Amino acid sequence: RSQEKKNSKMAVLLDWPLGQVVVDLFVEDETPLCRNFVALCLSKYYETCLLYNVQPRCLAQTGDPTGTGRGGEASTAPYLRWEPAVGQKLRKHDKMGLLSMVAMGKGVYGSQFFLTLRSSELEYLDDQSHVVIGEVAEGFDVLEKMNALYVDDNGRPWQDVRLKATHVLDDPYFFSDSKSPALSIIKSRPEEAVPKRVEYGHVEEEIVDEKEAAEKKAKSQAQVLEMIGDLPHADVEVPRNELFVCKLNKVTEDSDLEIIFSRFGKVVSCDVVRDWKTGDSLNFAFISFEDEASCVQAYKKMNGVLIDDSRVKVDFSQSVAKLWSRYTLQYKGKKKHQQQKSQPPTLQRQLEATSADPQKNPPTSSYYGPASSASSARSPQDYRQQQGQQQDQQQGQRRRREDSPKRRHDDDRRRRYSPPPPRDRYEHGEDRKRGRYEHGEDRKRGRYEHGED
Repeated sequence: RSQEKKNSKMAVLLDWPLGQVVVDLFVEDETPLCRNFVALCLSKYYETCLLYNVQPRCLAQTGDPTGTGRGGEASTAPYLRWEPAVGQKLRKHDKMGLLSMVAMGKGVYGSQFFLTLRSSELEYLDDQSHVVIGEVAEGFDVLEKMNALYVDDNGRPWQDVRLKATHVLDDPYFFSDSKSPALSIIKSRPEEAVPKRVEYGHVEEEIVDEKEAAEKKAKSQAQVLEMIGDLPHADVEVPRNELFVCKLNKVTEDSDLEIIFSRFGKVVSCDVVRDWKTGDSLNFAFISFEDEASCVQAYKKMNGVLIDDSRVKVDFSQSVAKLWSRYTLQYKGKKKHQQQKSQPPTLQRQLEATSADPQKNPPTSSYYGPASSASSARSPQDYRQQQGQQQDQQQGQRRRREDSPKRRHDDDRRRRYSPPPPRDRYEHGEDRKRGRYEHGEDRKRGRYEHGED
């Protein structure tokens, strides 16, 4: 007792992800709750305990290893029973930063405690038997961060805030110098009974990586656009020296815009987009500069300027139409070259190849003069003669196909199994209108002949 009175000052450091808090305990009150709290801090009972109940501008509660608010044991027994003596006055909850042990019933205490986050209207805590055992000396900024936490309907923060460590700076009970029985009987901590959430501080790392995630997303979207044919390739970049101008007046011409924007630098191209059928302006244009600095200067100065009584909107172009057309032309030319390389040589190239070989085509005289070397071109007369020979060969092949036995067999079969032609009804007397006059079937005509009238 004499040693405790000599070392009446005591401090405990609570290490949170939000920061560090130094608490001075009221050892002079001589309550067993201070001894219980110190023993739990020295035994590392509070490490990784969840801050499970935060009422902004009121209190922040922790000390339950299960995280439910219904657990937590004392240092010497599952629960510590204590009531103030007759006439003993307890401290009031009247300021911010007080550390108070939570009463789990009247006169029943465990390991749970809370910190007050405001200075007024805390009298109802006095009526619930909660006992103040200390106050915050350093770290009020951490309390403000607790006030700013986002919590759910039950008061639990959306990000898990855990007590990282507890350090006893001044120990008046000499628990750290000797093997105290209070430390030896502390039971093993129960496991956490609430679902885990994102740890506090990990979100900041994710925010730092947002730029990298956005780049990955943009790259994947570009690959999709390349597959469906909207982009020439996934790594294409928009031109940095081109502006997009919209809300133009229909009377504004290309030359007008070129004169207006040329004061910022050399204009490479200025195109007002027009309707392909009528030729009328569609009220927007693309302007390309020689360098990027001129483009940026024009964007800063010309956005929102009146041109032909119309306030235009200027922005950096995001169109890759020119790049796409350039890429397609290059691709088509490359593909055509590959096709020409892979297809068999034509007659003209055969003639050129044979004309270059002196053994196959010896030098002869032509219309243009005598052939002096093996590399001279053949005359047009020889070319027409060879072309006529090729046509004669094709006609001979066609004639042989027509005179082939298979062709004759097909013609005979077609004639043999074809249906007969339709008969003429007039030849067989099938027309009754015609036959009745020949056979005297008309009574009106016959009665005159036989005198029956």
